[in-house]
Amino acid sequence: METKDILRVFLAVCVVSITFSKVLAAKTFRDDFDAKELSDLWVVKIEGKASYKITNGQMMQTSPGVPDGINLCYSIPLTGDVVYEVKVDASELDGNYGHLGFFDEMLAPMVNTDMHPHWVDVFYCDKDEKAGILNDGKPAANWNRIIPHAPIDKGWHVWKIEVNGKRAKFFLDGKLAAEDDTIVTDRYFIISVDPYTSHYFGAWTIDYVELTGESVVPLAVDSDGKLATTWGVLKAHF
Repeated sequence: METKDILRVFLAVCVVSITFSKVLAAKTFRDDFDAKELSDLWVVKIEGKASYKITNGQMMQTSPGVPDGINLCYSIPLTGDVVYEVKVDASELDGNYGHLGFFDEMLAPMVNTDMHPHWVDVFYCDKDEKAGILNDGKPAANWNRIIPHAPIDKGWHVWKIEVNGKRAKFFLDGKLAAEDDTIVTDRYFIISVDPYTSHYFGAWTIDYVELTGESVVPLAVDSDGKLATTWGVLKAHF
């Protein structure tokens, strides 16, 4: 075998090894809301009269008006490659937007102009439309609206954003909707029926949330069937 061929084989092996190592390192957090209480990996930030309830393996978030708001935040900062997937029924949003995606901080609901600079890679959706924004901390005038407003059917939809290196891909119901470059490396995942204290109201229902990435901490269950996230319990699952 010639030197060039040996080098090609070596490089191919290195690429495969690196890819395989990343796959092994990736961990998955999935919450089907089967427990009566939320895992302590979640942080719920509520303003006003907004609320949530968990019944029949689903979470309903409700925001009755202004200045109410509710953000369900995954408490672990997400670095490197990461994917989220969420199944949501937004039929009860009454034409107002829900948000799900990545932000640069773990935030409570706030006035829209204060919230916007913290968007990174975000879907916003309601019962009639869907749109995607790749923000990376830019002012609102410079947002990259990679998915313009477009109609969708009422009912359940699966929303997904995949960040791989410096590329973010937006999927709706398993189909690639758009992709673009992204520069932010640290993210927090937030899902909110109403992230603004200045706008919007309504309710939506979440069937499941799934996060996959190297920095993701999985959901653990102790011997009593209760959700647990202490490192002593988690060690048994690795």
